[in-house]
Amino acid sequence: MSKIIIFNKDENLSEYYQSAIHGLYDLETMISQHENYSPELLKDKDVAIINYDHKTSEILTKYCLETTPRIPCIITGTEEQIFYAKKKFKTHGLLEYFTHHDSIELLWQKINRFTELHKRTQKKKEFCKVNLSFFFSTKTVFCDIYLKVNEQKYIKIFNRYDEIDFKDIKKYDHKNIRYLYVRERDFSLIMKKLVEELQPIMTSSSQALTISNKSLSSVFSIQLQETVSESINKLGLNGEAIEMTNLAINSTLELIQSNDEIFNILHDVIKGKNYISEHSYLLTYISCSLLKESPYSDPDNNLCLSIAAFFHDISLDTEAKAKVQSTDDYQFKILGIKEQEEVLEHPEAAAEIVSKISGIPSEVQTILLQHHENYEGTGFPRGLDYKRIHILSAIFNVAHELALYFFESGQDPQNVRDIIDDLSQKYKKGNYKVAIQAAKKVFRLKTSASSNLKKVS
Repeated sequence: MSKIIIFNKDENLSEYYQSAIHGLYDLETMISQHENYSPELLKDKDVAIINYDHKTSEILTKYCLETTPRIPCIITGTEEQIFYAKKKFKTHGLLEYFTHHDSIELLWQKINRFTELHKRTQKKKEFCKVNLSFFFSTKTVFCDIYLKVNEQKYIKIFNRYDEIDFKDIKKYDHKNIRYLYVRERDFSLIMKKLVEELQPIMTSSSQALTISNKSLSSVFSIQLQETVSESINKLGLNGEAIEMTNLAINSTLELIQSNDEIFNILHDVIKGKNYISEHSYLLTYISCSLLKESPYSDPDNNLCLSIAAFFHDISLDTEAKAKVQSTDDYQFKILGIKEQEEVLEHPEAAAEIVSKISGIPSEVQTILLQHHENYEGTGFPRGLDYKRIHILSAIFNVAHELALYFFESGQDPQNVRDIIDDLSQKYKKGNYKVAIQAAKKVFRLKTSASSNLKKVS
């Protein structure tokens, strides 16, 4: 049972919060209305709800900021009080805010997030996911393999050096299990092994890797993106991740260039099971298609858009964060403070990762830094409007909108035409106008190929 303490000198407000919390959760709550605060009150508590005003105890504030590990806090008050509280608590990493006029459901969500976080942190995260298909051709496992039961429980299903049969793995596929797990310390071995197995289908060509095997599919590229994302988030950027990135991007570009009816392939691939990886793949195709119909069509620009699509959400670890398009989105507002910061900072985070890879064109960093800027100038991180957004960024951003639409709503031809018409009314100037004119050409050509597509679920 989670323990919550409420600091509020207003008896009525304290009782209101206590009854509201008990209305949804079986939690142990304690109310403190004393001005003379004692640090002992916070011992063994999972969450502190603090009503902030100019009389809030400095000792309480100091203790919340300096205690280790940090105690998650939800600061309540008027909008003016919250404004000053944000300055006071700006160095606190586990923080939420709740104004008195906010919906009580929002408070429940914030409490639930912290209590779930507390449960997860009781057990250190030690596992990395590996796509099940990686093991299809494996005869001997070189590390322990686990099945995930829940966030706290992993069951070992294969021991290091066990000999396994294809049927041993396929039975998990029949149960719709997409990932098995290995310990973090073994994940780098998985990466190296995968790169070794891919070497026969890769050829060296001066400074870049090209694909010599036509059988490489879009599914393969998506799985590589998943693996690279997991590696960068858990282990940081390494040589294997860079090699796999090259392979994934080049295989995607080759597939795009060799198949004008690729929407038919996307119908088989975009299943809604892994938004970040599938969205990145879809974004590669749409952005390159728009570029092809623009005055800026060029192989180097194609590569820039593909790399940007691969890396644009690489630092985000959940679908909820990756689906946020603007700070006005409801999905953004219900995120925690720390999660909101991760969303706002991820354009720079992606650009920073790419900057460590030699030979990447500078335009890629520009696209990554600008992929959440918008036509009106209300985006992030810099609030650039259409007059200051690079042409490749504008093409990428229009493709980003379309990719999100396709992922969530399918690709019905009439709906495609309607969304393009809506965007045409919105984007009438600058580089965005160039991008939307290209989109009109692309989807006039492609709607017949997409007419048999079903809604993504």
